[in-house]
Amino acid sequence: MFGNEESVPMCKFYQETRWKIIAMDESIKNLIIIINTVIRMLVIIIVNNVGYMTESNQMKYITNSVFICIFFNTGFLLMLCNANLGDQSALLGSYFKGNDSDFNQSWFTSMGDTIVGSMVFNVWFPVVMEFCNYGMRLGFRILDWFGRKNGALTTKTSI
Repeated sequence: MFGNEESVPMCKFYQETRWKIIAMDESIKNLIIIINTVIRMLVIIIVNNVGYMTESNQMKYITNSVFICIFFNTGFLLMLCNANLGDQSALLGSYFKGNDSDFNQSWFTSMGDTIVGSMVFNVWFPVVMEFCNYGMRLGFRILDWFGRKNGALTTKTSI
């Protein structure tokens, strides 16, 4: 009946499946974000340890390397892992057995949200990190200011 508050409860199987899908989708998003962060940090550490003649060359190499690594991880691997390449060759079809054989409505429904969620996070992550870094610097300055003894300007003994 329309407007009846005591309607038939939702199918239990549907509810359980729905929550599993939501959990898997969110875990894939978060896993991609964590892996991208680790990749970015590792590339920066490696490039800093290698060293370059100028800071500009170093920043250029870091930027290009991080972009290529994150693009490969987020864009290419996500699509490849969900691909169904059974029609292309027997070898590829044995490894890539995804549900969707093409970019169709089903693929965009299942994977589009994951890709867009990762992209949105990657848009805001640098801004949040700048605020976190500023907060850490400010916190260390405050700790340094409160930690002064006998009129010293800093608690550090060397620069």
